[in-house]
Formats: sequence, structure tokens, C-alpha cells
Amino acid sequence: MDREPTKPPQEQLITRRHFLYMAGGVVAVAAGAPILLAACQGANSTVPAPTGAAASGKCPTKIPLSGSVGGALSLFEWEGYDGKGVPQWDSWYKDNKINLTVKYVTDQSNPSATMRSPAGKAYDVFSFNQGDVLNAWADGDLLTPISVDEVPALAKMYPFFHDSPFFHICDNQDVFPTVPWQWGPLGLIARDDNVPVKDLASWQGLLDPKYKGKIITYDDPLNAVSQGACAVNLDPATLTKDQLNGQVKDFWKKLFPQLKTVVTSTGDQADLLASGDAWISMMGWAYNISQLQGMNVKANFIIPDEGTYGFIDTIAIPPWAPDRRNAIAWANAMMSGDTAVSLQESTIGMSTNPEVNAKVSGDVRNLFPADLDAFFSKQLKFNRTWRDPNGPYATMADWTQFWNEIKSGV
Repeated sequence: MDREPTKPPQEQLITRRHFLYMAGGVVAVAAGAPILLAACQGANSTVPAPTGAAASGKCPTKIPLSGSVGGALSLFEWEGYDGKGVPQWDSWYKDNKINLTVKYVTDQSNPSATMRSPAGKAYDVFSFNQGDVLNAWADGDLLTPISVDEVPALAKMYPFFHDSPFFHICDNQDVFPTVPWQWGPLGLIARDDNVPVKDLASWQGLLDPKYKGKIITYDDPLNAVSQGACAVNLDPATLTKDQLNGQVKDFWKKLFPQLKTVVTSTGDQADLLASGDAWISMMGWAYNISQLQGMNVKANFIIPDEGTYGFIDTIAIPPWAPDRRNAIAWANAMMSGDTAVSLQESTIGMSTNPEVNAKVSGDVRNLFPADLDAFFSKQLKFNRTWRDPNGPYATMADWTQFWNEIKSGV
């Protein structure tokens, strides 16, 4: 989902993208209301064990830190993730004498290309999605190991994140390729006055003729394929080429004629829903509910019973980071203390650190089930990006070709 730099930060928080999955019953989030889970059918992603460099079992050498915190810090992050304007973060930057520079991610593309370009050499930190982490680690040129000694909250993460194959680069897990700091589900946003929640108890509800021309989605292969896989009870982390071009394509070929349009920003999404030109938006965040509430529109966040997808946002530090000490200090502030709590509250998300979630304000915490561990470890699905064209799973190139074919009617 593209971000719109001209909008105020609070409106931008959900215009991020690589977001990913969740399987379970119907979930409806009315503004200010808790998530409601019906009978769960799904299971979490079955992510294959790491291969290549990530499977060696030997922990990489930790990078010594030198100097003291203070001075320059340059981020390549989603808008809102820098904390600017949040009182706790403004104080943190001031107290630590941090001179902050931020370049906001503006589209859905993988940040690897930017980070490998000459412009990327200026950044100390960049945002990375869980599906790309092990590929980048195996490449050996983008990520540096981050140890529990450097960021102690890594050891406090829920077991699902601490032990996840997405971040497994050594046997004892004292070292991680990135810092997983936030996760969340994506689903359907539907106008309460036009769409009964029960109508979307299944993804097949989108195919009802009465919703033709009232559905919008994002122009993005990662989200489209992940959502389609969940809709037909497949796991986006282990999607084969046959499944992609079989069950998933069959679903999307039926669904695409139902769409009003394909959008590229949540500004378009909100405007179309608020005007009534669209009733349902695919690939939505719970934060969309608050966004629409501010436009005097009541909407629900719905997760059909076949499941949907979620995301894990991570903090990555490149080997050329000019100010690694400051980057590590910033990662700690994202993972613990008042700064971490306030950022989850301002971005409407949940931390990988249970100590943070225990302190998040009720109006945000109550949007999520009481048992978070069961929620993400048993009900969420997360994509994994594959690149080997001869491997068992569909690659991102296959996903991109698939989406282009769907849009062109092939």
C-alpha cells in the first residue's frame, strides 16, 4: 500500500504495505470494539526450515560497538515508525542528542534495491518484511547480526517470534538477522451500513452479484496472492506454482470482475469507502476503522473463516551503517519501555515483546484477543519470499507474473 507524503503522519500509519496473514473465524472490529473470533478452522503458516547460510547452525560473529549514543541517525522507514510527534519519542531523541534524518518508504517495493543503491549507503536502519529476511541474510550484503546482548528484549519475545524460522540464523538464537518489533493482521474493511458481517464469513461472499462494482483492492502482487491463497485454504509461505496457477488463479479470475477499481493508496481506499462508491476494501488494517470513523463512516474489520494474512515488521541494520551505536539504541527503544508502548499505540499494532503489550492502552490492546500467543501462533499465516525458479515453491517473479495476468484478463 503506497504512502502519501502529503498527508499528516497519523493518516499515513496504515499506508504501509508488505503487510501479511491470519486464519480463523469471522473477526469484526467496529470502531472501539474488540476483535470477535468465531470457531477457528485455520492453522499458522508452515514455514520450511532455513536453507543455505541460514541453516549452518553457527552463530555469526557479533559486531563490536564503539562510541556513545548521540549524533546522527538516518532511517529508511514507513512514515509513523520514526515516532516523530509522539511525546515519548520526541523526548527520547532530545535526551539522547540524536540528530534524526528520515526517508519514508513510499511504495510497496522491496527496500533491497534502494538499500543497495548509492542512496542506501546513508542509512543506519531500514524496514524489512519477514518474508524477505532470510533471502537477504543469505545474500550476505544487506543485513548484520543483532545480538541479545545489544537488544535484550529479543530474548523476551513470544516464542513464536523468538523461535520462528523467519529469523533463525543460528542454533542458540542469541543472534538475529533483524529485530522483529511489530506484527498485525490484514483483512477486509466493509461499510457497516451496506455489508452485513455474516456476508463475508467466507471469501466466497465477495463473489455475490450484489457486491459487483463495490469492491476495491490494492495493486500489489504480494498482498493479492497472499490473500488469494488464504481464501482457498492454502498457505502463502509454501505456495507451489501449480497451486498459484490453479486454485488461486481460479479464485481471482472469478473475483476480479467484481472489483470497482484497483487502488494504489489508502487515501483512495478511504475516499471510496467514505463516499459509498465502494463498500468493501480488501487488504485492510484495523487502523482503517479509526480512519473511517474520523470521516463519520462506521466500518468493520472482517477476517473470513478460511483465514487471511498478517505481517511482521522488522528493523534491519546494514553493514555500512555510519552510526551503528545509535541504530542499536533506536532498536532498543522500539522494543522496550515507554517509547515502545507509545509507538504501538500510535500505529495501532502489537509488539513481539509481551511486556510492551501489557502496558498498551486499552483502546488499542482491546482491539486484539486476550490470548495473543494463541492468536498469532495458531491463527496467523505469513508469506515467505522464494527466488529459486527450480525450487518447489512459486517465486516472487511468479507472483508478479500472476498478478499482471489477472489484471490483463489472461
